[in-house]
Amino acid sequence: MKNKKYWLILSLTFVVSLSGWYSYQKVTDDTYEGMSIIPEHHKDIPLFPGLEPTRNDYVMEEDHWREVYAFYEKQLPKHGWNKAFMYSALDNDDPDDDWSGFYSRWTKKGFDGELTLGAGYNQHENQTEVIFDKNPIFHASPWIDQVPKSICIHADSLKSECITVTDPNEIKAIVQIINDAYDTNEKVPSDKYESKITFGSFEVYIQYRKDEMIYLRSSKGTKEMKPEQEFLALIRLSKN
Repeated sequence: MKNKKYWLILSLTFVVSLSGWYSYQKVTDDTYEGMSIIPEHHKDIPLFPGLEPTRNDYVMEEDHWREVYAFYEKQLPKHGWNKAFMYSALDNDDPDDDWSGFYSRWTKKGFDGELTLGAGYNQHENQTEVIFDKNPIFHASPWIDQVPKSICIHADSLKSECITVTDPNEIKAIVQIINDAYDTNEKVPSDKYESKITFGSFEVYIQYRKDEMIYLRSSKGTKEMKPEQEFLALIRLSKN
């Protein structure tokens, strides 16, 4: 009888412990659900004192974004991080812009990707909100070294009549956008709408379907970019 009672208590203890562990795991999973990187899991990413995780970001009461900014600008290099980019409201001289916060990107040897870190003050909630994110590093290879005096655009299809563009500002803008587009190894679907721009002997093919990514193909590889209306207007392309 005593034996039976002992095993019953042991079983109940196990069930309660298991239930508690599951509940803890569930709360933990929900807490960090929307995060691509969790500072608490990385010894080289210190967490500013007082920040609490809330699914997508970390928050703390009142306005502390300047202290957060100063903390990470000083601490991350101590942990081997290299600043790739940093911009804050302290750099903004526009009196009409009431943005309060900063945005930064960091790289580190051995870290697969780029750490992005930003903070801002939410006046409505009276909270400082901090976001940590992990993103792949994108490369943009320059395809066009010199801006030509004229280019030829086949806007509607490869067989359409060439539209000659001679405006230096338009040509410069098109070249800049193409050079800034990100390199990609993604295979371009063959059913996408196609047009072409000729820069002398160099040809760039544009494949695009409305509201989807734009793919650029040339002898130098493939690039992709968002369907920016400015670019679509510059190359006379608007496909439904």
